[in-house]
Amino acid sequence: MSARRPPPIEPHPDEAEEWGETSPGFAEFSPGSGIRDALGWIAAVLLMLTLAGWLAAYSAAQATSEEAALPALERAVVVLTELDGLLDVHNADIAAQVAAGEQVEVPGYPLDVRIAPSQAQTPSALRASVLAESALLLRTHGSGAFADPSGEPPAVSRFSSAGLMQAVIDGLSAARHDRWAGYVSPLGTASAILAAVSLLFAVGLGRFVRLGAVAFAAAALVIVPTVAVRVSVGFVGADDLIGNEAREIAQSLLGGGVRNAFWLAVAGLAILVPAAVLDRVFLDSERPRLLTRRPRASEATRE
Repeated sequence: MSARRPPPIEPHPDEAEEWGETSPGFAEFSPGSGIRDALGWIAAVLLMLTLAGWLAAYSAAQATSEEAALPALERAVVVLTELDGLLDVHNADIAAQVAAGEQVEVPGYPLDVRIAPSQAQTPSALRASVLAESALLLRTHGSGAFADPSGEPPAVSRFSSAGLMQAVIDGLSAARHDRWAGYVSPLGTASAILAAVSLLFAVGLGRFVRLGAVAFAAAALVIVPTVAVRVSVGFVGADDLIGNEAREIAQSLLGGGVRNAFWLAVAGLAILVPAAVLDRVFLDSERPRLLTRRPRASEATRE
């Protein structure tokens, strides 16, 4: 009785078949690919930092611009000087100055402001002129405009209502705005260069995934501390007129930075999500083709 023969064993793929095509990853491999990838990640990290710095500087310059600062300073002047009460009390004296054609000074007003008679014909016109001139004075000199005759500004605690208002006024000065604005262009240029380098060193759609992630991370680096400061301001100072106004002004100005960071985060996600989805779709569509095998060519065919 003959022994049973085992079933024939199919030849190993290496003996009769060969892989159809080489994976693009292997095709693009080069001895310097590791260095290239490392440089790409370094550029991405630097881009995240410079982009966050640019966003912070841009938001601060925007908050301290004349368009934002002057109305805020006028609000500060109203509560610090009690202007409305002074105008009511000294209405007759002011009217006499206007009738005499003299430069109008509001008695008891703590800022060195003089108004032309033509700008003080009505109480509302005088009030608007005094506020506008006072805001410009604070814009130029900061809280030092309230200095006493000895030249020393009033000493206040940083955590008091007056201290918070003093910080707001000094933060809205023209000098502070110029300082922030001076950082915008250099940081913006550096961010553009680093973005180009990061895209250059990345491969395929992964470059856009990385760019979107960097933009989102930069926005987070700004929005988290800005929100923290905005919340912390609510606990500074007393529950009085000056403190309430100072907190409202500070939180309103900080809100611009939160909005800017939010829109940068949205832009980052708008780049990141579609790029990641498309990258995944293309990868899944390539995998079956890369894993197929085809028969080896016969010896006759090779010859």
